Amino acid sequence: MRKTLGTIVASFIIVLVIYMAGIGFYADRFVPMTQFYHIDISNLTMAQAEQKIEKELGQRQFTLTEAEKTLGQLDLSSMAPTFKVDKELKELFYQQNPNVWLSKLLEPDQAGTELEEVELDQEALVEQLKKIGIDNTKREPVQEAQIKYDKKSGYYSVPGKRGTKVDPLLMKEAIAQAIIENKDSISLESTYERPLNEGNSEVIDEVLDTIDRIASVSITYELAGEEITIPKQEIESWLYFGEGNDLIVDEEAVRAYLVELDDKYATFNKYREFESTWRGVVTVEPGILGWGIDIETETRNLVNDVQSGHDVTRTPALVSVGNYAGQADEIGPTYIEIDLANQYMFLYVDHQLVVETPIVSGQPGAETVPGAGAVIEMLTDTKLRGTNPFLNVDYATPVKYWIRFDDKDQGIHDASWQGAYGGDVWTYAGSLGCINTPLDAVITIYNYVTYGTPVIVF
Repeated sequence: MRKTLGTIVASFIIVLVIYMAGIGFYADRFVPMTQFYHIDISNLTMAQAEQKIEKELGQRQFTLTEAEKTLGQLDLSSMAPTFKVDKELKELFYQQNPNVWLSKLLEPDQAGTELEEVELDQEALVEQLKKIGIDNTKREPVQEAQIKYDKKSGYYSVPGKRGTKVDPLLMKEAIAQAIIENKDSISLESTYERPLNEGNSEVIDEVLDTIDRIASVSITYELAGEEITIPKQEIESWLYFGEGNDLIVDEEAVRAYLVELDDKYATFNKYREFESTWRGVVTVEPGILGWGIDIETETRNLVNDVQSGHDVTRTPALVSVGNYAGQADEIGPTYIEIDLANQYMFLYVDHQLVVETPIVSGQPGAETVPGAGAVIEMLTDTKLRGTNPFLNVDYATPVKYWIRFDDKDQGIHDASWQGAYGGDVWTYAGSLGCINTPLDAVITIYNYVTYGTPVIVF
């Protein structure tokens, strides 16, 4: 009995000594059955454990697969890998209690769930991937979510989607995850480059809403007796995105639209059909009379209208000579008609014939230039100055009334030197291009017309 008791006491003492020795031993070591990322670091100091982890993780190999097919082996040892595990390893060490080291023989301690960082030689990674047959230059690039435009559909969104190019950063993440999960294979699909937004983007949806709001603005021009509403598709075609993804109205596209509109409606430099007094409908050549869209000013105005997003109905900015800018009938009810063939001039005021008079127009070699003109200068008691092209002498002829109607210095004036008017007088005593008129007729005309009154010469 005493012998048995002595044996028990001795055994207890031995166990106690071993236990106490273990406490001392594991004071600076990991307890038994400790695994870190599935690597046994039992009984190792912190420095020994870090060295072993770095070595064993650095020798890992992974099988790369794509579409469930094996592509080849990825060997980390050729890529100078480094693993940042010191923080997690220290946390594990300080969580362990050396006083319970004995119980750990029966209770394994598994750690390593967040591999903080894996560093690889990126050039070596790319080269190894190429050897396996993975070459990014031959793979499909990522497609970012974007906005596209065509005339039929307008603006629409194209969802973002992954390409098949390998993203080195995602490859490092995949390696880290494989280490954490103790896997020997990596799916290449998990390393494909990713768009900033896969599928539809809320940002793009918001931009599309903005585009639709701007493009849906109703802008209507009142021009030439018509109401011209700019189509939504036209406005959409003016919109594009700047470097900061801000929505911009393309001024050149707006300008091109206005030029097209001007070509259709403007009256500058165009032939006109005119109902004459004695000759029915005649074709009148272009002159200074007319109007057109002020392209530069209206471009700025229209861009502002689009950007404001407010509906508007208005007349565009115009440039004109005459009194009826923007009107389909720019001659109106008050005008001067000069019939060169009949050597007669008529003044209509509010569609009523007020003056009809014979005239003398430009002589042969200095014929009056026909065209649609307008009154642009009115003077009394002035002198007409110029050079006679036939005699090559300067002149300064006094007249009582002067009404200029074009940019060639042609005008209507009295001519005290003329003994007769009308008929064929112009062929032997004609002017140098002006319309010589009896004084009483000139006085009446001068008193009725104003700047801008049309003067139709044919």
